[in-house]
Amino acid sequence: MSQQVSTIYDIMRSTGKYGGDRLRGEVGVEIETETEKAYDYPKMKFWNTTKDNSLRDFGVEYILKQPMDIPDFEKALSEFDLAEKKYKFRKGSISTSVHVHLNFLNDTYLTMANFVTAYALVENLLIRYSGPDRLSNLFCLPMCDAEGVKDHIVTLLSYVNRNMFAKVSVPAEKCKYGGLNPSPLSTLGTLEVRTFRGETDTKIILRWIEILMKLKTFARRTNLTPVDIMHMWKDHRAGILDLIFHEYAAELRWKDPKTKKDVTDDLIRQNLKFAADFACVSKDWTKFGLLKIKPVYKEKCKEALDEIAQRKFKGPFDSLQYQERVAVMESYHNLYPNQKIVDADGDI
Repeated sequence: MSQQVSTIYDIMRSTGKYGGDRLRGEVGVEIETETEKAYDYPKMKFWNTTKDNSLRDFGVEYILKQPMDIPDFEKALSEFDLAEKKYKFRKGSISTSVHVHLNFLNDTYLTMANFVTAYALVENLLIRYSGPDRLSNLFCLPMCDAEGVKDHIVTLLSYVNRNMFAKVSVPAEKCKYGGLNPSPLSTLGTLEVRTFRGETDTKIILRWIEILMKLKTFARRTNLTPVDIMHMWKDHRAGILDLIFHEYAAELRWKDPKTKKDVTDDLIRQNLKFAADFACVSKDWTKFGLLKIKPVYKEKCKEALDEIAQRKFKGPFDSLQYQERVAVMESYHNLYPNQKIVDADGDI
């Protein structure tokens, strides 16, 4: 049985865990807002609007309709700006927040493992950057206050490590209030970062998302593994911020408000054990998240091939021209990426 590097989307589709589209945008965003008076929800190109009963007074949540890359997302923020100016959202409400969904459908499980490992190291810094009311906030609990979130992520990674992809899911009620919420992975293909404060200034929101994208870009480094990330911390200590966040690193360093002492490394050390737990999930990260490909004889999948052939070309598989049969097989492989059609003479 051969193996191949596959995206999370491919693997989720092969196990029947995900029936949605391969969404390409990098980020999905939810912006919670409050106003002094009620208003008719606007119809918008980029945003859905919905009442949010967890908010005070006239709380409305603006939800990006689909994940977007940063250049396109700036257009969505411009549209949100118009609503902000018209409805005059409350500033600094402690009951609102900004949630960011990072799309991992088009990434590998190794990239996701790198991300959660690096995130664990810097979570205490990200939360402090997010605002003073976010510390130990019940709606975005850091791992140091909710180790159950860490445990569920370890379980998730362990299933991937054992190629038990059908079990890779976390019930929403278990982690939905974690600073890092892994439960949307099995339904949306995303990890949700919930740490950021209630904010309607689009420049500030964009900067926050750019910071998170630096973390994800770092996680995509070629040949990087969670063990490598732990070694990078050992070699660089707080300097790992420069390797991850580049021009944003200085903003994430933290000084004790009373002593004015830089406590960046102390805050990283507080979460060191959580990152180490992630890094210890696999003994061989080069094999992590590889999709095992099993051969299936053409005769055994003939019914499925005929069904696709009828739908695409109005005829049974064996009656089609060569290029048409190839197109049918490609459709089959898209539906079942962990299977490869073979005949008696070998691969076809």
